[in-house]
Amino acid sequence: MGKRLAAALTIPARMLAICIAFLFCFELSAGAQTSDSVCAANEDEALARAEEFHELAAQELMRSRDIQWSGVRLDDFDRRARDYVGKRTGENLIFYAWDKTALCAFLWSRGSSQVISRHYARVENGTHRLKGLAAEIRATIADGLRTASRAPTRQAVSAEEIAQEIATRAFGDVVRDASELLYPLAFRDALAQTTTVSIIPVGPISTIPLAVLEPLGDGRSSIDLFSVNILTLAEDIDTKLYGWVPGFSNALVLGNPHAAVPGWDFPSLPGAEAEAVAANAIFGGTLYLSRDATPARLAEKASKADLLVIAAHGLSDADDPMDGSFLALSDGPLTPRAIMDLDLSSHPLVVLSACQSGLGRVLDAGITGIARGFQLAGASNTVMSLWNVDDAATQFQMQRFYENLRTMTPSEALRQATITAREKFPDPLKWAAFQIFGVSMVLAP
Repeated sequence: MGKRLAAALTIPARMLAICIAFLFCFELSAGAQTSDSVCAANEDEALARAEEFHELAAQELMRSRDIQWSGVRLDDFDRRARDYVGKRTGENLIFYAWDKTALCAFLWSRGSSQVISRHYARVENGTHRLKGLAAEIRATIADGLRTASRAPTRQAVSAEEIAQEIATRAFGDVVRDASELLYPLAFRDALAQTTTVSIIPVGPISTIPLAVLEPLGDGRSSIDLFSVNILTLAEDIDTKLYGWVPGFSNALVLGNPHAAVPGWDFPSLPGAEAEAVAANAIFGGTLYLSRDATPARLAEKASKADLLVIAAHGLSDADDPMDGSFLALSDGPLTPRAIMDLDLSSHPLVVLSACQSGLGRVLDAGITGIARGFQLAGASNTVMSLWNVDDAATQFQMQRFYENLRTMTPSEALRQATITAREKFPDPLKWAAFQIFGVSMVLAP
């Protein structure tokens, strides 16, 4: 890791805000009864078991959202993965699975010879390590939960009542461990040649700030190497290839809602308002600010939107992700349950420039919460955050993202915006929070 980043990430013992951590952290033990033997030593056997694992995990995810769903068979996954990679130049696909002890991963890549190869890595005790590293990262960034300017606060709760001292390792050490776990040594040659990585996650992987990881173990962060897409479900590799045409014809932007949710104080967000105005200036369309940014107006316009931006306060609740998590809009909260009722038939790019929009309850298939709600409702990609973000830094990063969308795919636009934000705000808490859900796009010819 570079000296600047290592210094910024070295954080000693922190004060963890219990009431916010209750909403932000998640039950790492949640999820289905994980199989004892998914990650077999034999690669072909492990892949067959991983297919079945993800089929069951998807069914569990849908049940958690009260969706009647018969499921999609993932048999012959190797052929489907090769087809996914073969349609995208310079892209790798990583398929994770876990059981009660081991974490395993499969990587498909297309080398310079255009031959698609598959690699397999298995980490004994990897499940425990992954859960522990995710928890350490959450604890280490706990200060950001209290100090970020887009962070709401509970009413009538003092810092003395909600804080406790916790000791953490230097975050740089945690990053190196997470890098070695999620990007095994066997994958490095392939990762060194890629420009995009699509990930099918398991458990808390999507809550780890992938932008700061060091895939090649040489001190370079992933954003210096490639863009990352996190697929909503394993079956997404069958999604019709998205040809990305820069520009939008019907953008819908909501900024700085006048939020009022009982039990919470929501400070005004001038940065979010400026961000929303900037997005509207770039893309046109419909702009709702302050008291006009309501769930009703969102629902009215959502079906025709090809870009949906919400710059607002957000909260996640691991215990009640469907009704306790929300985006704080005017006239009331927008919960994942309400998000599932939105008509997103135009498959918009959704940008959730809000706190904690990528968090929720951890299941075997990943996280269920706000961001996944938009994906399951029809979004093509959803940009989400992992913690309470800084208002000014987020405004800067997102405005660069919108500018980049004029010429780049969403994941590459986010990568380049993150690099620019890192130059201005070296602290990773201010630039590493955003990730993107959904299959990768390719620029249309």
